[in-house]
Amino acid sequence: MNKKTIILIAALAAIVFSSGCIQPPVCGNNICELLEDVVNCPNDCRVAFCGNAKCETGENSTNCPKDCPAEKMCTTNRECGISTVCCAGNCITPACTTNAQCNDKNPATTDRCLNPGTCNAACSNTKILEICGNGICSASEDDYTCPQDCGYY
Repeated sequence: MNKKTIILIAALAAIVFSSGCIQPPVCGNNICELLEDVVNCPNDCRVAFCGNAKCETGENSTNCPKDCPAEKMCTTNRECGISTVCCAGNCITPACTTNAQCNDKNPATTDRCLNPGTCNAACSNTKILEICGNGICSASEDDYTCPQDCGYY
């Protein structure tokens, strides 16, 4: 291209931009506009990069499962991984599978896993009734009224 051609193109571009017909691109507005590219405006015109832990435009669970993992869909527990169960079409980890997982470290409660290993699994921490002889010195007991729990015998 010669000098005259370059000047003519620049003058035409200036006229078009100043006419209001075409707005000049704004680098940094997260839109890859006309005349922007990955070199002169990398913030707006990013090339999706599979493997950067971001599911970007153009990526999906088929062409980039590292960045865009598909939800694990299921119809039976066999389709889920170890220690997960199929609940409403999704593989989830149940709240508990054993009573030990529900231990609240409070000796005044009985700790249980209700519906262990299922979609409806839940921990229950039920207060133990104040009964003399249960191994817990409760507020209503003392070494005189319940020496088994509170004192020496």
